[in-house]
Amino acid sequence: MQVKSPKPSPTGAARRLLRAVRRRIRIAWGLATAQLTWPFAAALALVLVGIGWLRPWAWPEPAALAVGAFAVGAVVLGAFVRPVPWGAAARAADRGLDTKDAFASALEVDPSEGPFQARIHDRASQLATGSKARAAVPLPVRSVRWAIAGVFATAAIGLAMASNPQDKVRAEKAAEQALLEDKADEVRDIAEELRTDREPSEEDAALAEELDAIAEELSNADSLEEGIESLREAAEKLRTDAGDTSFSKKAATKGLDRSVEQRPLPGAESGGSASEQLQEAADSLGSQSESEREELAERLEDLAATQTEGNPELAEALEEAADAIRDGDDEAAKDALERAAEAQQQASDEVAADEARQEAAQDLEQAAEDLENPPADPSEQAGGESGEQGESGQQGESGQQGESGQ
Repeated sequence: MQVKSPKPSPTGAARRLLRAVRRRIRIAWGLATAQLTWPFAAALALVLVGIGWLRPWAWPEPAALAVGAFAVGAVVLGAFVRPVPWGAAARAADRGLDTKDAFASALEVDPSEGPFQARIHDRASQLATGSKARAAVPLPVRSVRWAIAGVFATAAIGLAMASNPQDKVRAEKAAEQALLEDKADEVRDIAEELRTDREPSEEDAALAEELDAIAEELSNADSLEEGIESLREAAEKLRTDAGDTSFSKKAATKGLDRSVEQRPLPGAESGGSASEQLQEAADSLGSQSESEREELAERLEDLAATQTEGNPELAEALEEAADAIRDGDDEAAKDALERAAEAQQQASDEVAADEARQEAAQDLEQAAEDLENPPADPSEQAGGESGEQGESGQQGESGQQGESGQ
């Protein structure tokens, strides 16, 4: 298979001229492309800036800047990387300098092949000597197109730099969005506290995810009014969900915890919550004396009476445990105490979940009130807080003096 040899490259003065012609062609292409596209780009930028004067949108002016930067960058980069073969430069030089294909012919023959081919290259070098690339490739300058592009670009820049009546609207909008984002961060912090402050239950995890969704909705709100409405709706939903646990159940559950805290159950050593003490009492049945067992049975009966209305399941388990202890059936008593511990723990979890929802609802309501009455000036708010702290400090000092006096 015969390998085709590459075409010879120009030599001497012809090479220097054609190299300059290649650069000149790139410049001419860039100018022609700029004259064709930049008036349209400048007009589009002017339209975008004009939209920014009519609507309080933040994107038109950056978009206008992007259009201008892209138009200039694309033409400059395109001219810089545009390939210009030696043959194209030679043909352009022959046309511009009217050299009767002298440069193109020189690229077709190798001067080392013989005297005739060498004379062709010599003639090209002679013609190149003293010739200029600008004479070979004149630049296509169209004043009208440049004037149009200049007028549109100047108008766009002037409008962009001038005081825009929509600037105030955009600033107010940005301030509103900042307030919404601040409150959304506060809601996210509440959700994070649910996950980290204590061992999270399933209810805590569900509430944290719900708060994250509320924060996301708040961040995406289009106005303060929409954000306030979403917060109030979310707070109302949390309160509705928290109302599933009756007041009597909450009172019974908390009352049981307080009762065993003040007077621990016989056999319970830790003094922990009611569910923990019931489990410890179940585990210690075999080691209790008769008097301790009787005391435990009486205590369980008393506690069962306080749970009849609020937590009937727990009351029934406590009564069964008391009867089994008196009958000497430790296995049945232990089973009943474990069921009682489980019922109390479940009730405690429900109460804690409802209280967390109520507290979260209050926080959302407070956030809505803060959005309804945003501070006119952050510095004034800081000054007011300082003043309040100062008053509090004076009252505290007064109180201390009073106590000292007493």
